[in-house]
Amino acid sequence: SHAYALTADILSTGVLNLFTRHSSHSTVDGSGKDYAYPHVTYETNYQTKKKKRYVELRYADGRFLSEKLVPPENPAKRPPVPVEQKQSASDPLSALIRARAALIDALKSGMKTFSLPVYDGRRLTQV
Repeated sequence: SHAYALTADILSTGVLNLFTRHSSHSTVDGSGKDYAYPHVTYETNYQTKKKKRYVELRYADGRFLSEKLVPPENPAKRPPVPVEQKQSASDPLSALIRARAALIDALKSGMKTFSLPVYDGRRLTQV
């Protein structure tokens, strides 16, 4: 069994603060083996434009299990991401681990590009 833990702290400064202020503290813990980590807990506390938010994502057996959003997302402003699309996505920090494995696979197969779905608790993106 293998495990990983990552922490990221982000704080906007300088000219960026003219447009928006952002600060965040994010953590993820995962366990598994061979660069597959089916058990993951991701948490982030962040503040953008004076709005404090919290996100917790949990994956078990490689499948999306649950999420907690504080405050909850307003579905009238942002439609919820369908559960089926969350299943193959990783959280923003675990995407770093998955990108390493995807890069190795791409190099072995001669591919020049690859993308990964990333779900942050509010949006699904391809990176």
